[in-house]
Amino acid sequence: MKRPFHLKSLELLIKNISETFDAHTVALFLARGEETLELFDFWSFSDDIEEDTNISKGQGPIGWVFREKRPLNISRFREGERLLGIYKKRPGIKALLAVPLPEGQGVLMVDSKTRLAFSKKQEKILLNFSRTISHLLALEKAISIQPVFKAIIKWQSMKFSAYEDNLLSFMSIFSFEHCFICRHIPDRQFFMVKGVISSDENEYLRFLRDRRFEVGAGMAGWIFKEQSDFLKVHGKKGPRGFLFEKDEDIPFKDNILGFFYPPKENAISVEHVLLFSGPTVTYSFPRDVILEIKRGLSRGAPWE
Repeated sequence: MKRPFHLKSLELLIKNISETFDAHTVALFLARGEETLELFDFWSFSDDIEEDTNISKGQGPIGWVFREKRPLNISRFREGERLLGIYKKRPGIKALLAVPLPEGQGVLMVDSKTRLAFSKKQEKILLNFSRTISHLLALEKAISIQPVFKAIIKWQSMKFSAYEDNLLSFMSIFSFEHCFICRHIPDRQFFMVKGVISSDENEYLRFLRDRRFEVGAGMAGWIFKEQSDFLKVHGKKGPRGFLFEKDEDIPFKDNILGFFYPPKENAISVEHVLLFSGPTVTYSFPRDVILEIKRGLSRGAPWE
């Protein structure tokens, strides 16, 4: 299971929830973007939990709670009509209770094979547990981002003999696999890929340099069209499913970070985009980190 946080207290809390509700399974789903839930952590008597479970908004009872942002308490649960999506086979569940985490963060679920229903009081208790989990996640996020800030400060204090070294250092810190440097002259209908930096170039990446693409096509073209920075994280729908063109041979496109740089005053009118892709956990980037990164990447840029 993917666990970007390492909260022993969260594991203990989930175990406590299972004992409080005499549950067969306790499952915590976290939002990955606006449309997808990912099974983040669980405790269960079952050996048939699908640990890599992803549930779309509105899909089954869990997806319904994610979409509606309100509790769902199902008594005399009938699996033929409502599939949970986390078991490899039908476990014989008799009751289900699921509540949303605050601000669309995810869903907390308990089920039972022994009781026919959960009470209204238990529903309130599970809502309180969901709020506690939300606070724990916020605390962990604040703690986990501190090394990132330290890495950014160290990176910003470095001096580089070449601009590419600056990009490589940034990519190393945040585990990005590819960087694409794109250039566009305003009023023209196309932009060009002027540079590709990759830890493992394939034939497609090598021949991508100096190619032209239509403004508005792919994520890179969308950034030029909208003249806006862009962050796409795993599980979140972006404006396009590709960076430049369909059937491109570019791995690691689940997480994308793109920056738009407008023309400098009193200079030739040229716009630039820096586009990064990789397996990095970009969904934890707060906005102020994004802005610091953008400023840091402009240091020594040929267009500055």
